[in-house]
Amino acid sequence: MSNKKKIIHGSIIDVFGNIASSIVSFVFIKLYFNIVTKEEYGIWLAINGVASLIGLVDIGVDQFLITQLTNPKLFDDKKINTIISNSIIIKTIIAFLFIIVGYIVYIFLPLLVNVPISYLDVAKSTFSINIIYLILNIFFNSSMTILIAKNHFSLVNSIVVVGSIINSFLVFILLKQGLGIVSFPLTLLLIGIIQFMILIWYINKTYPHIRLGKIDLKGQKEMVSYSFSFQITKIAYVVRNQFLFIAINNIVGPLYVTLYSITNRIPQMVGIYMNKLVSPFFPTFCELVNDDQNEKLKSLVIRMTKFLVRYSIFFCLGVYFFNRSFITIWVGEDKFSGIPSLIWLLLFTFITSSFCGFGIIIYATKKFEKLPIISIIEVLMTIGLTFLIGKSYGFIGVLAGFVIGSSISQFYMAYLAFKQIRLSLVQFINASWQFILFPNLISLFVILGINKIALITNIYSFLFWCVIYSLSNFCYFEFPQIIKSKEKSFVNKIRSAFQL
Repeated sequence: MSNKKKIIHGSIIDVFGNIASSIVSFVFIKLYFNIVTKEEYGIWLAINGVASLIGLVDIGVDQFLITQLTNPKLFDDKKINTIISNSIIIKTIIAFLFIIVGYIVYIFLPLLVNVPISYLDVAKSTFSINIIYLILNIFFNSSMTILIAKNHFSLVNSIVVVGSIINSFLVFILLKQGLGIVSFPLTLLLIGIIQFMILIWYINKTYPHIRLGKIDLKGQKEMVSYSFSFQITKIAYVVRNQFLFIAINNIVGPLYVTLYSITNRIPQMVGIYMNKLVSPFFPTFCELVNDDQNEKLKSLVIRMTKFLVRYSIFFCLGVYFFNRSFITIWVGEDKFSGIPSLIWLLLFTFITSSFCGFGIIIYATKKFEKLPIISIIEVLMTIGLTFLIGKSYGFIGVLAGFVIGSSISQFYMAYLAFKQIRLSLVQFINASWQFILFPNLISLFVILGINKIALITNIYSFLFWCVIYSLSNFCYFEFPQIIKSKEKSFVNKIRSAFQL
């Protein structure tokens, strides 16, 4: 099977599998609230946010490994085992840093997270298990990295999706048994161990030459240099995804953490799915960079980015009009944080979703330039603006400060990626504006009409109007192209229509 087919098959499993796991997650979150309170769930989210911030010391070894594993000659050589062994040594050092930092945070947890005294012991136990999971996950990720580099997306995505679905069931069972919020990290740990064992078995079976080799300390220099730059950029990523939980909890309270989490559930899925669509292209980007095929790389980036921008606009429009109705049906309108907060969340969703492909271009070329410095400035600005505006304007101020501060690196990465592949903004606009603009104009008019006439009172009416809205985006370009296409395979007709 060609790499293109592997990417497509893996992406299909990933997208539809995650839709299934998301549906299961939505169902079980509603059930969770029958067992735990909104405050308890908010405490878990805040603790998970703190633990994830400790994950900043994961310095991007896996991304460097992919740049090496995608080289066919190197992969078949014994040197690859030395590179893998070097990565394990660095990961072991990272694990020790996790333990040290985790212990310090454990001691000062009440100062970092606003936890009521009655929940303090449970919070510390939850945090400890979460740290153990993060430490082991440092090594677990190596197995996924090897398989992703060799384009085994279908296998990896299937295991991840199944694990996610089982996670929802297992959390519910443990909550029913009275384990409380400890259930959340405990299930992550158990499922992570099982997934790792399955992937290691498959690697030993498929690539028997992959073993731990001798350690070459001199050979770690390039890995450390690459990983250091990646580490700085990851700080911005973790701040975007985890710092906000802590800021909301400490400024306006754990109740608002839950409101934010529920309201942002659909918006964050847009970013997650867009990232899932582009991440399988990382090995391909690495191969094109290694082979100096810039024109092919430029063509691929244009097609990928215009797809991301178009559907980021499409999904953000849909979420703006449908999110409140969905939350009301799902868990009740009292858990919707309001339209002003939703607007800030969607602005951030659009920026991160549209620009999510630029990061993997930079990681593939290994040319970070000033990105680490920009990322440090972004972290400081995000923290400062979040607390400064949040103290004056409450929950909305927290979101506004966060979005403004966290968007800096996104625009710089876009500029850097265009520069590295020698693509101008004018070239991109000329190649993509019709593909982006006209379908979304049609969708805008359709959803304005839906908003005036639709009465959404249950899940069936919600799904019906979502389907109508979704079809509106395809009627301008894709439907006529599918009908006119001379391709024999239906899959090829779709690929041709969407210019994939």
